[in-house]
Amino acid sequence: MAILAGCEAVRQSDFVGPMGPPMVASEPLVRVRTAHNVSQIQVVGPGRVRFRPLASGSIFAGATGDTATFVSTPAIVRRAAGAFQVEQAGGIKAINGASAVVLQAESGDTITVDGVVYPGWVALHAINDGSGGERFDVVNHTTVERYLPGVLDRELFPDWHPTTYAVQAIAARSYTAAQIRLHPDRHYDLEATEASQVYGGHKASAKARDAVTRTRGVVLVFQGQVFPAYYSSCCGGLGQDAAVAFEHTPAIPPLSARSHGKDCEASPNRRWGPIMRHRADLAQRIASWGRAHRHPIAGLQGIASIVVVARNAVGRPAKFAIVDEAGQTFELPAESFRFACNYAGGGLQPLPKEVLLKSSNVNVAVSSQWIRFDGSGYGHGVGLCQWGAQGLAQRGYDPYAILGFYYPGAKLRRWYW
Repeated sequence: MAILAGCEAVRQSDFVGPMGPPMVASEPLVRVRTAHNVSQIQVVGPGRVRFRPLASGSIFAGATGDTATFVSTPAIVRRAAGAFQVEQAGGIKAINGASAVVLQAESGDTITVDGVVYPGWVALHAINDGSGGERFDVVNHTTVERYLPGVLDRELFPDWHPTTYAVQAIAARSYTAAQIRLHPDRHYDLEATEASQVYGGHKASAKARDAVTRTRGVVLVFQGQVFPAYYSSCCGGLGQDAAVAFEHTPAIPPLSARSHGKDCEASPNRRWGPIMRHRADLAQRIASWGRAHRHPIAGLQGIASIVVVARNAVGRPAKFAIVDEAGQTFELPAESFRFACNYAGGGLQPLPKEVLLKSSNVNVAVSSQWIRFDGSGYGHGVGLCQWGAQGLAQRGYDPYAILGFYYPGAKLRRWYW
């Protein structure tokens, strides 16, 4: 891919070039956890819903009437007395002996859970919530191409350029491919939140569906392997290294830091602040984060100073050092620092949205009572900058050029036909 070398409009044939044979024989399924640790859900068809036990570790590929329990909807599903229980108009049915069940509409190829329509089917997995309660996860099983439109519609703005949608489709598909390989022993591949990719289910715009269709099966690879094509809302002009932002991520050229220029200037988060945080509260949150993550910073005793002790090749902070009032020094990678500052676990109240650190690309000033943050960007800054991609698309650059700019050294391959 050329780096910002093309200005053609995206065409139907743009992604049907010489990409070699497909990497897998058929389109894979993806498992997306849409709800975690819930006590009950409401299920709606269309029509009746089949409930079928799911063997441990299996990927369900359809339901048959032979082994299924049929339930009229709407129905409430709970976990109690070691079984999934279904409350419907005709009474309560229990599906005994199953720690996981599959729900599939008898008619149609979608199913509605708690008001959200999902393509394919859903699986419910019993979990131990640590308090003796009986709760479960909800996981949507569907094909990759049916999953992606629901990602694009949540990750991008409706009025953004079709080229931006095509770029996002390829990045999101690549990220999905990498995650499917990463956790084969887990009952889900991705979350439906910012922890993975935001996902809204089956309902999606024509623009999102068209972008997915036009880029069908296309992924980004480096040295023949699909890599997680990370992306964030706004880089603030400076990218981050994936190896800095994410543990156990290899340092490869497509995920290396670079200066991204001013193409994300239109983002409302290109620059932000000042954000003022009380020193005592911030110290408490960082120490609580440390306890939750078994990090030595759990011993933090107040805050005397915060300084950047390492920057990446383009000047974005890579590591912070916090000196406490006892003279102890603790170091945190940039993203861990951001999460620690925003931490709301351990009984702490969630912070108002307006005082959350939007990125770790920040300048910090400590005064007698307060700590001031002035920042740039929104998110981790690795790989694609969504606002930057939109800026480039508006300037006429094609998907090849935009992907080549944000993932230098990557190539396009056909994952499947």
